[in-house]
Amino acid sequence: MSRSAQQLLFRTFFSLSRSAARKSRRTQTHTTKRYIVAEPVPTPLETLHLPETHIPKLRRSKRYHHVTPHDKLLPADIHLLVRSQTEERVPILDPSITEKDSPYEYHDEVVIRIFAVSPSSYGVGLGKNNWLVVVPNGLEGELIKAKVYKDLTGWSVAEVVEILERHPERAEPKCKYFNECSGCGYQHLSYKEQLRRKKRMVEKVFAGEADSLRVPVEQSAMLEAPTVPLLQDVVKSPREYGYRTKLSPHFGMRQEGQLLEAIGYNARGRANSLVDVDYCPIGTDAVNKQYAMERNRLLGTIAMRKTLGATLMFRNNLIPPPDHNVTSHNETRDITSLTPKPWPPEGWSQTATATHKATVLDSVNDFLFRFPANSFWQTNSSILPHLTSYIRSQLRKHGLSTITPTLPAVRYLIDAYCGAGLFAITCSRDFERVVGIEVDPASLAWAQINAKDNAVDDKVKFIGGDVKDIFGSLEGVPADESAVIIDPPAKGCGSDFMRQLLELGPRIIIYVSCNVHSQVGDLKTLVEEAELGMLNPVQRPQARSYGHAIMQERESGGQVLLVGGKRWRVAADGSYEELNFTPVKGYRIMGIQPFDMFPQTVHVENVVTLVREDGL
Repeated sequence: MSRSAQQLLFRTFFSLSRSAARKSRRTQTHTTKRYIVAEPVPTPLETLHLPETHIPKLRRSKRYHHVTPHDKLLPADIHLLVRSQTEERVPILDPSITEKDSPYEYHDEVVIRIFAVSPSSYGVGLGKNNWLVVVPNGLEGELIKAKVYKDLTGWSVAEVVEILERHPERAEPKCKYFNECSGCGYQHLSYKEQLRRKKRMVEKVFAGEADSLRVPVEQSAMLEAPTVPLLQDVVKSPREYGYRTKLSPHFGMRQEGQLLEAIGYNARGRANSLVDVDYCPIGTDAVNKQYAMERNRLLGTIAMRKTLGATLMFRNNLIPPPDHNVTSHNETRDITSLTPKPWPPEGWSQTATATHKATVLDSVNDFLFRFPANSFWQTNSSILPHLTSYIRSQLRKHGLSTITPTLPAVRYLIDAYCGAGLFAITCSRDFERVVGIEVDPASLAWAQINAKDNAVDDKVKFIGGDVKDIFGSLEGVPADESAVIIDPPAKGCGSDFMRQLLELGPRIIIYVSCNVHSQVGDLKTLVEEAELGMLNPVQRPQARSYGHAIMQERESGGQVLLVGGKRWRVAADGSYEELNFTPVKGYRIMGIQPFDMFPQTVHVENVVTLVREDGL
């Protein structure tokens, strides 16, 4: 095809797509910037959907821009849930509605039937004139009398006055502050129901992205939503209460001469209010004892000058028996068993510290770990033996290829967010060499100490990583013989990291996360970009994913088109370029296993196992 013919072809496609874009802009609501654009050859990656209804959002100040899905008082699919209740006019779906249109005055009482529950454990019901009302700790089907105290755009927040009809799985909270404190969201549920809801939450997120993740789902007329066969039941915590090894209560700003009258946690639904808490039942006894001592010391003190307040920290610490010897401990440790050991070990006692830089000790399946009290460490040590044993079992299970016998066994392990070395050390005996990568120098130093303490420093090495080139310092670790464990912060890894991981191409990836939403976002990047291939770095967009980059291109008036089996980026001015992709090996999700790391709360730890497709 001549260059003039190519130009004519692209002008034709571009003219058609611009016309479709103009039409979609005329039909979009003012709450979204997403468009439906007609394309010659649409693909699942490039398919975007325009919301059918107006969904108002709770406005937040810059102070609260780091929020998770569990901070939201309304379910993400509230418009669908509302429409399942009534076909009549609903104010929250009307773009012209404001908070001033609320039919309620301050402290008006309302009786509502709960038809949905948000991720932050708020019950949702319809009140007067189909005005939406949300209440803390409401459960589906319950009839609740509540008192309205805040109006928003199309909905109001209320506090529970009386539960007139109760859910069959409602339980009596063990904390006297439960209805006020924002720390826990599930104490009003039986533990069996907590686990069921957490599994359903994970299932809903994965089912919603099943096509992008290539995860099989099953439809059933008896179920309200599709199920994910790969998803296992949530592994319950050995401790339902008294499990949390770290507490961080705080107190607020005081003026000069003002008494300190309260230490605790934010009030539920009232970010600027503090609940005075003297005991937290999800904390260990040692942590609560230390907290009580510090609380008694601080309460009633007078501020010598204006102070902005402070966050306290109390960390659990294990004390071995007097006759304990590290050398003999390591020599008698069973390094082959996958059976989780009880926590704390028999004969060990517990204490706690309030000093941020104090060194504390913990034990996981007979491995010893020391780290600063204020550094990151999982807050439920009782379930860590189960978590690490499961990860070891997955690495063993997929370490040998069943369809490609010529592939070598997986002999190397990379712990990409190693921290103090939890996974690198507990999995070390199953590998010839283990490399832990950490960007924080302090955590890196303690990881090296822990490797020596556990007598695995002969095969476990820890190195400092650069976020922009996290795997660049690896030497002599072939991808075909390697597995990678990642346990990022709640915000996830991000597209840059996932691209580096895809370029590295390890045989096995174990992704551990406390936020299934960011986890699924990262996995989508991995799967989508594996299907497309790696884009030339010069052409690589500054976006979360290629799907997001396509959206950005559309919003700027451009297009990404598939013509003649090739992808082209067409800018708003008519210029174009071919996108060059390098083929890479893809991955398949082989297991999804949640762990109840945080009983009595709405949060869950989720572990996803991915295996390179040529190594299944």
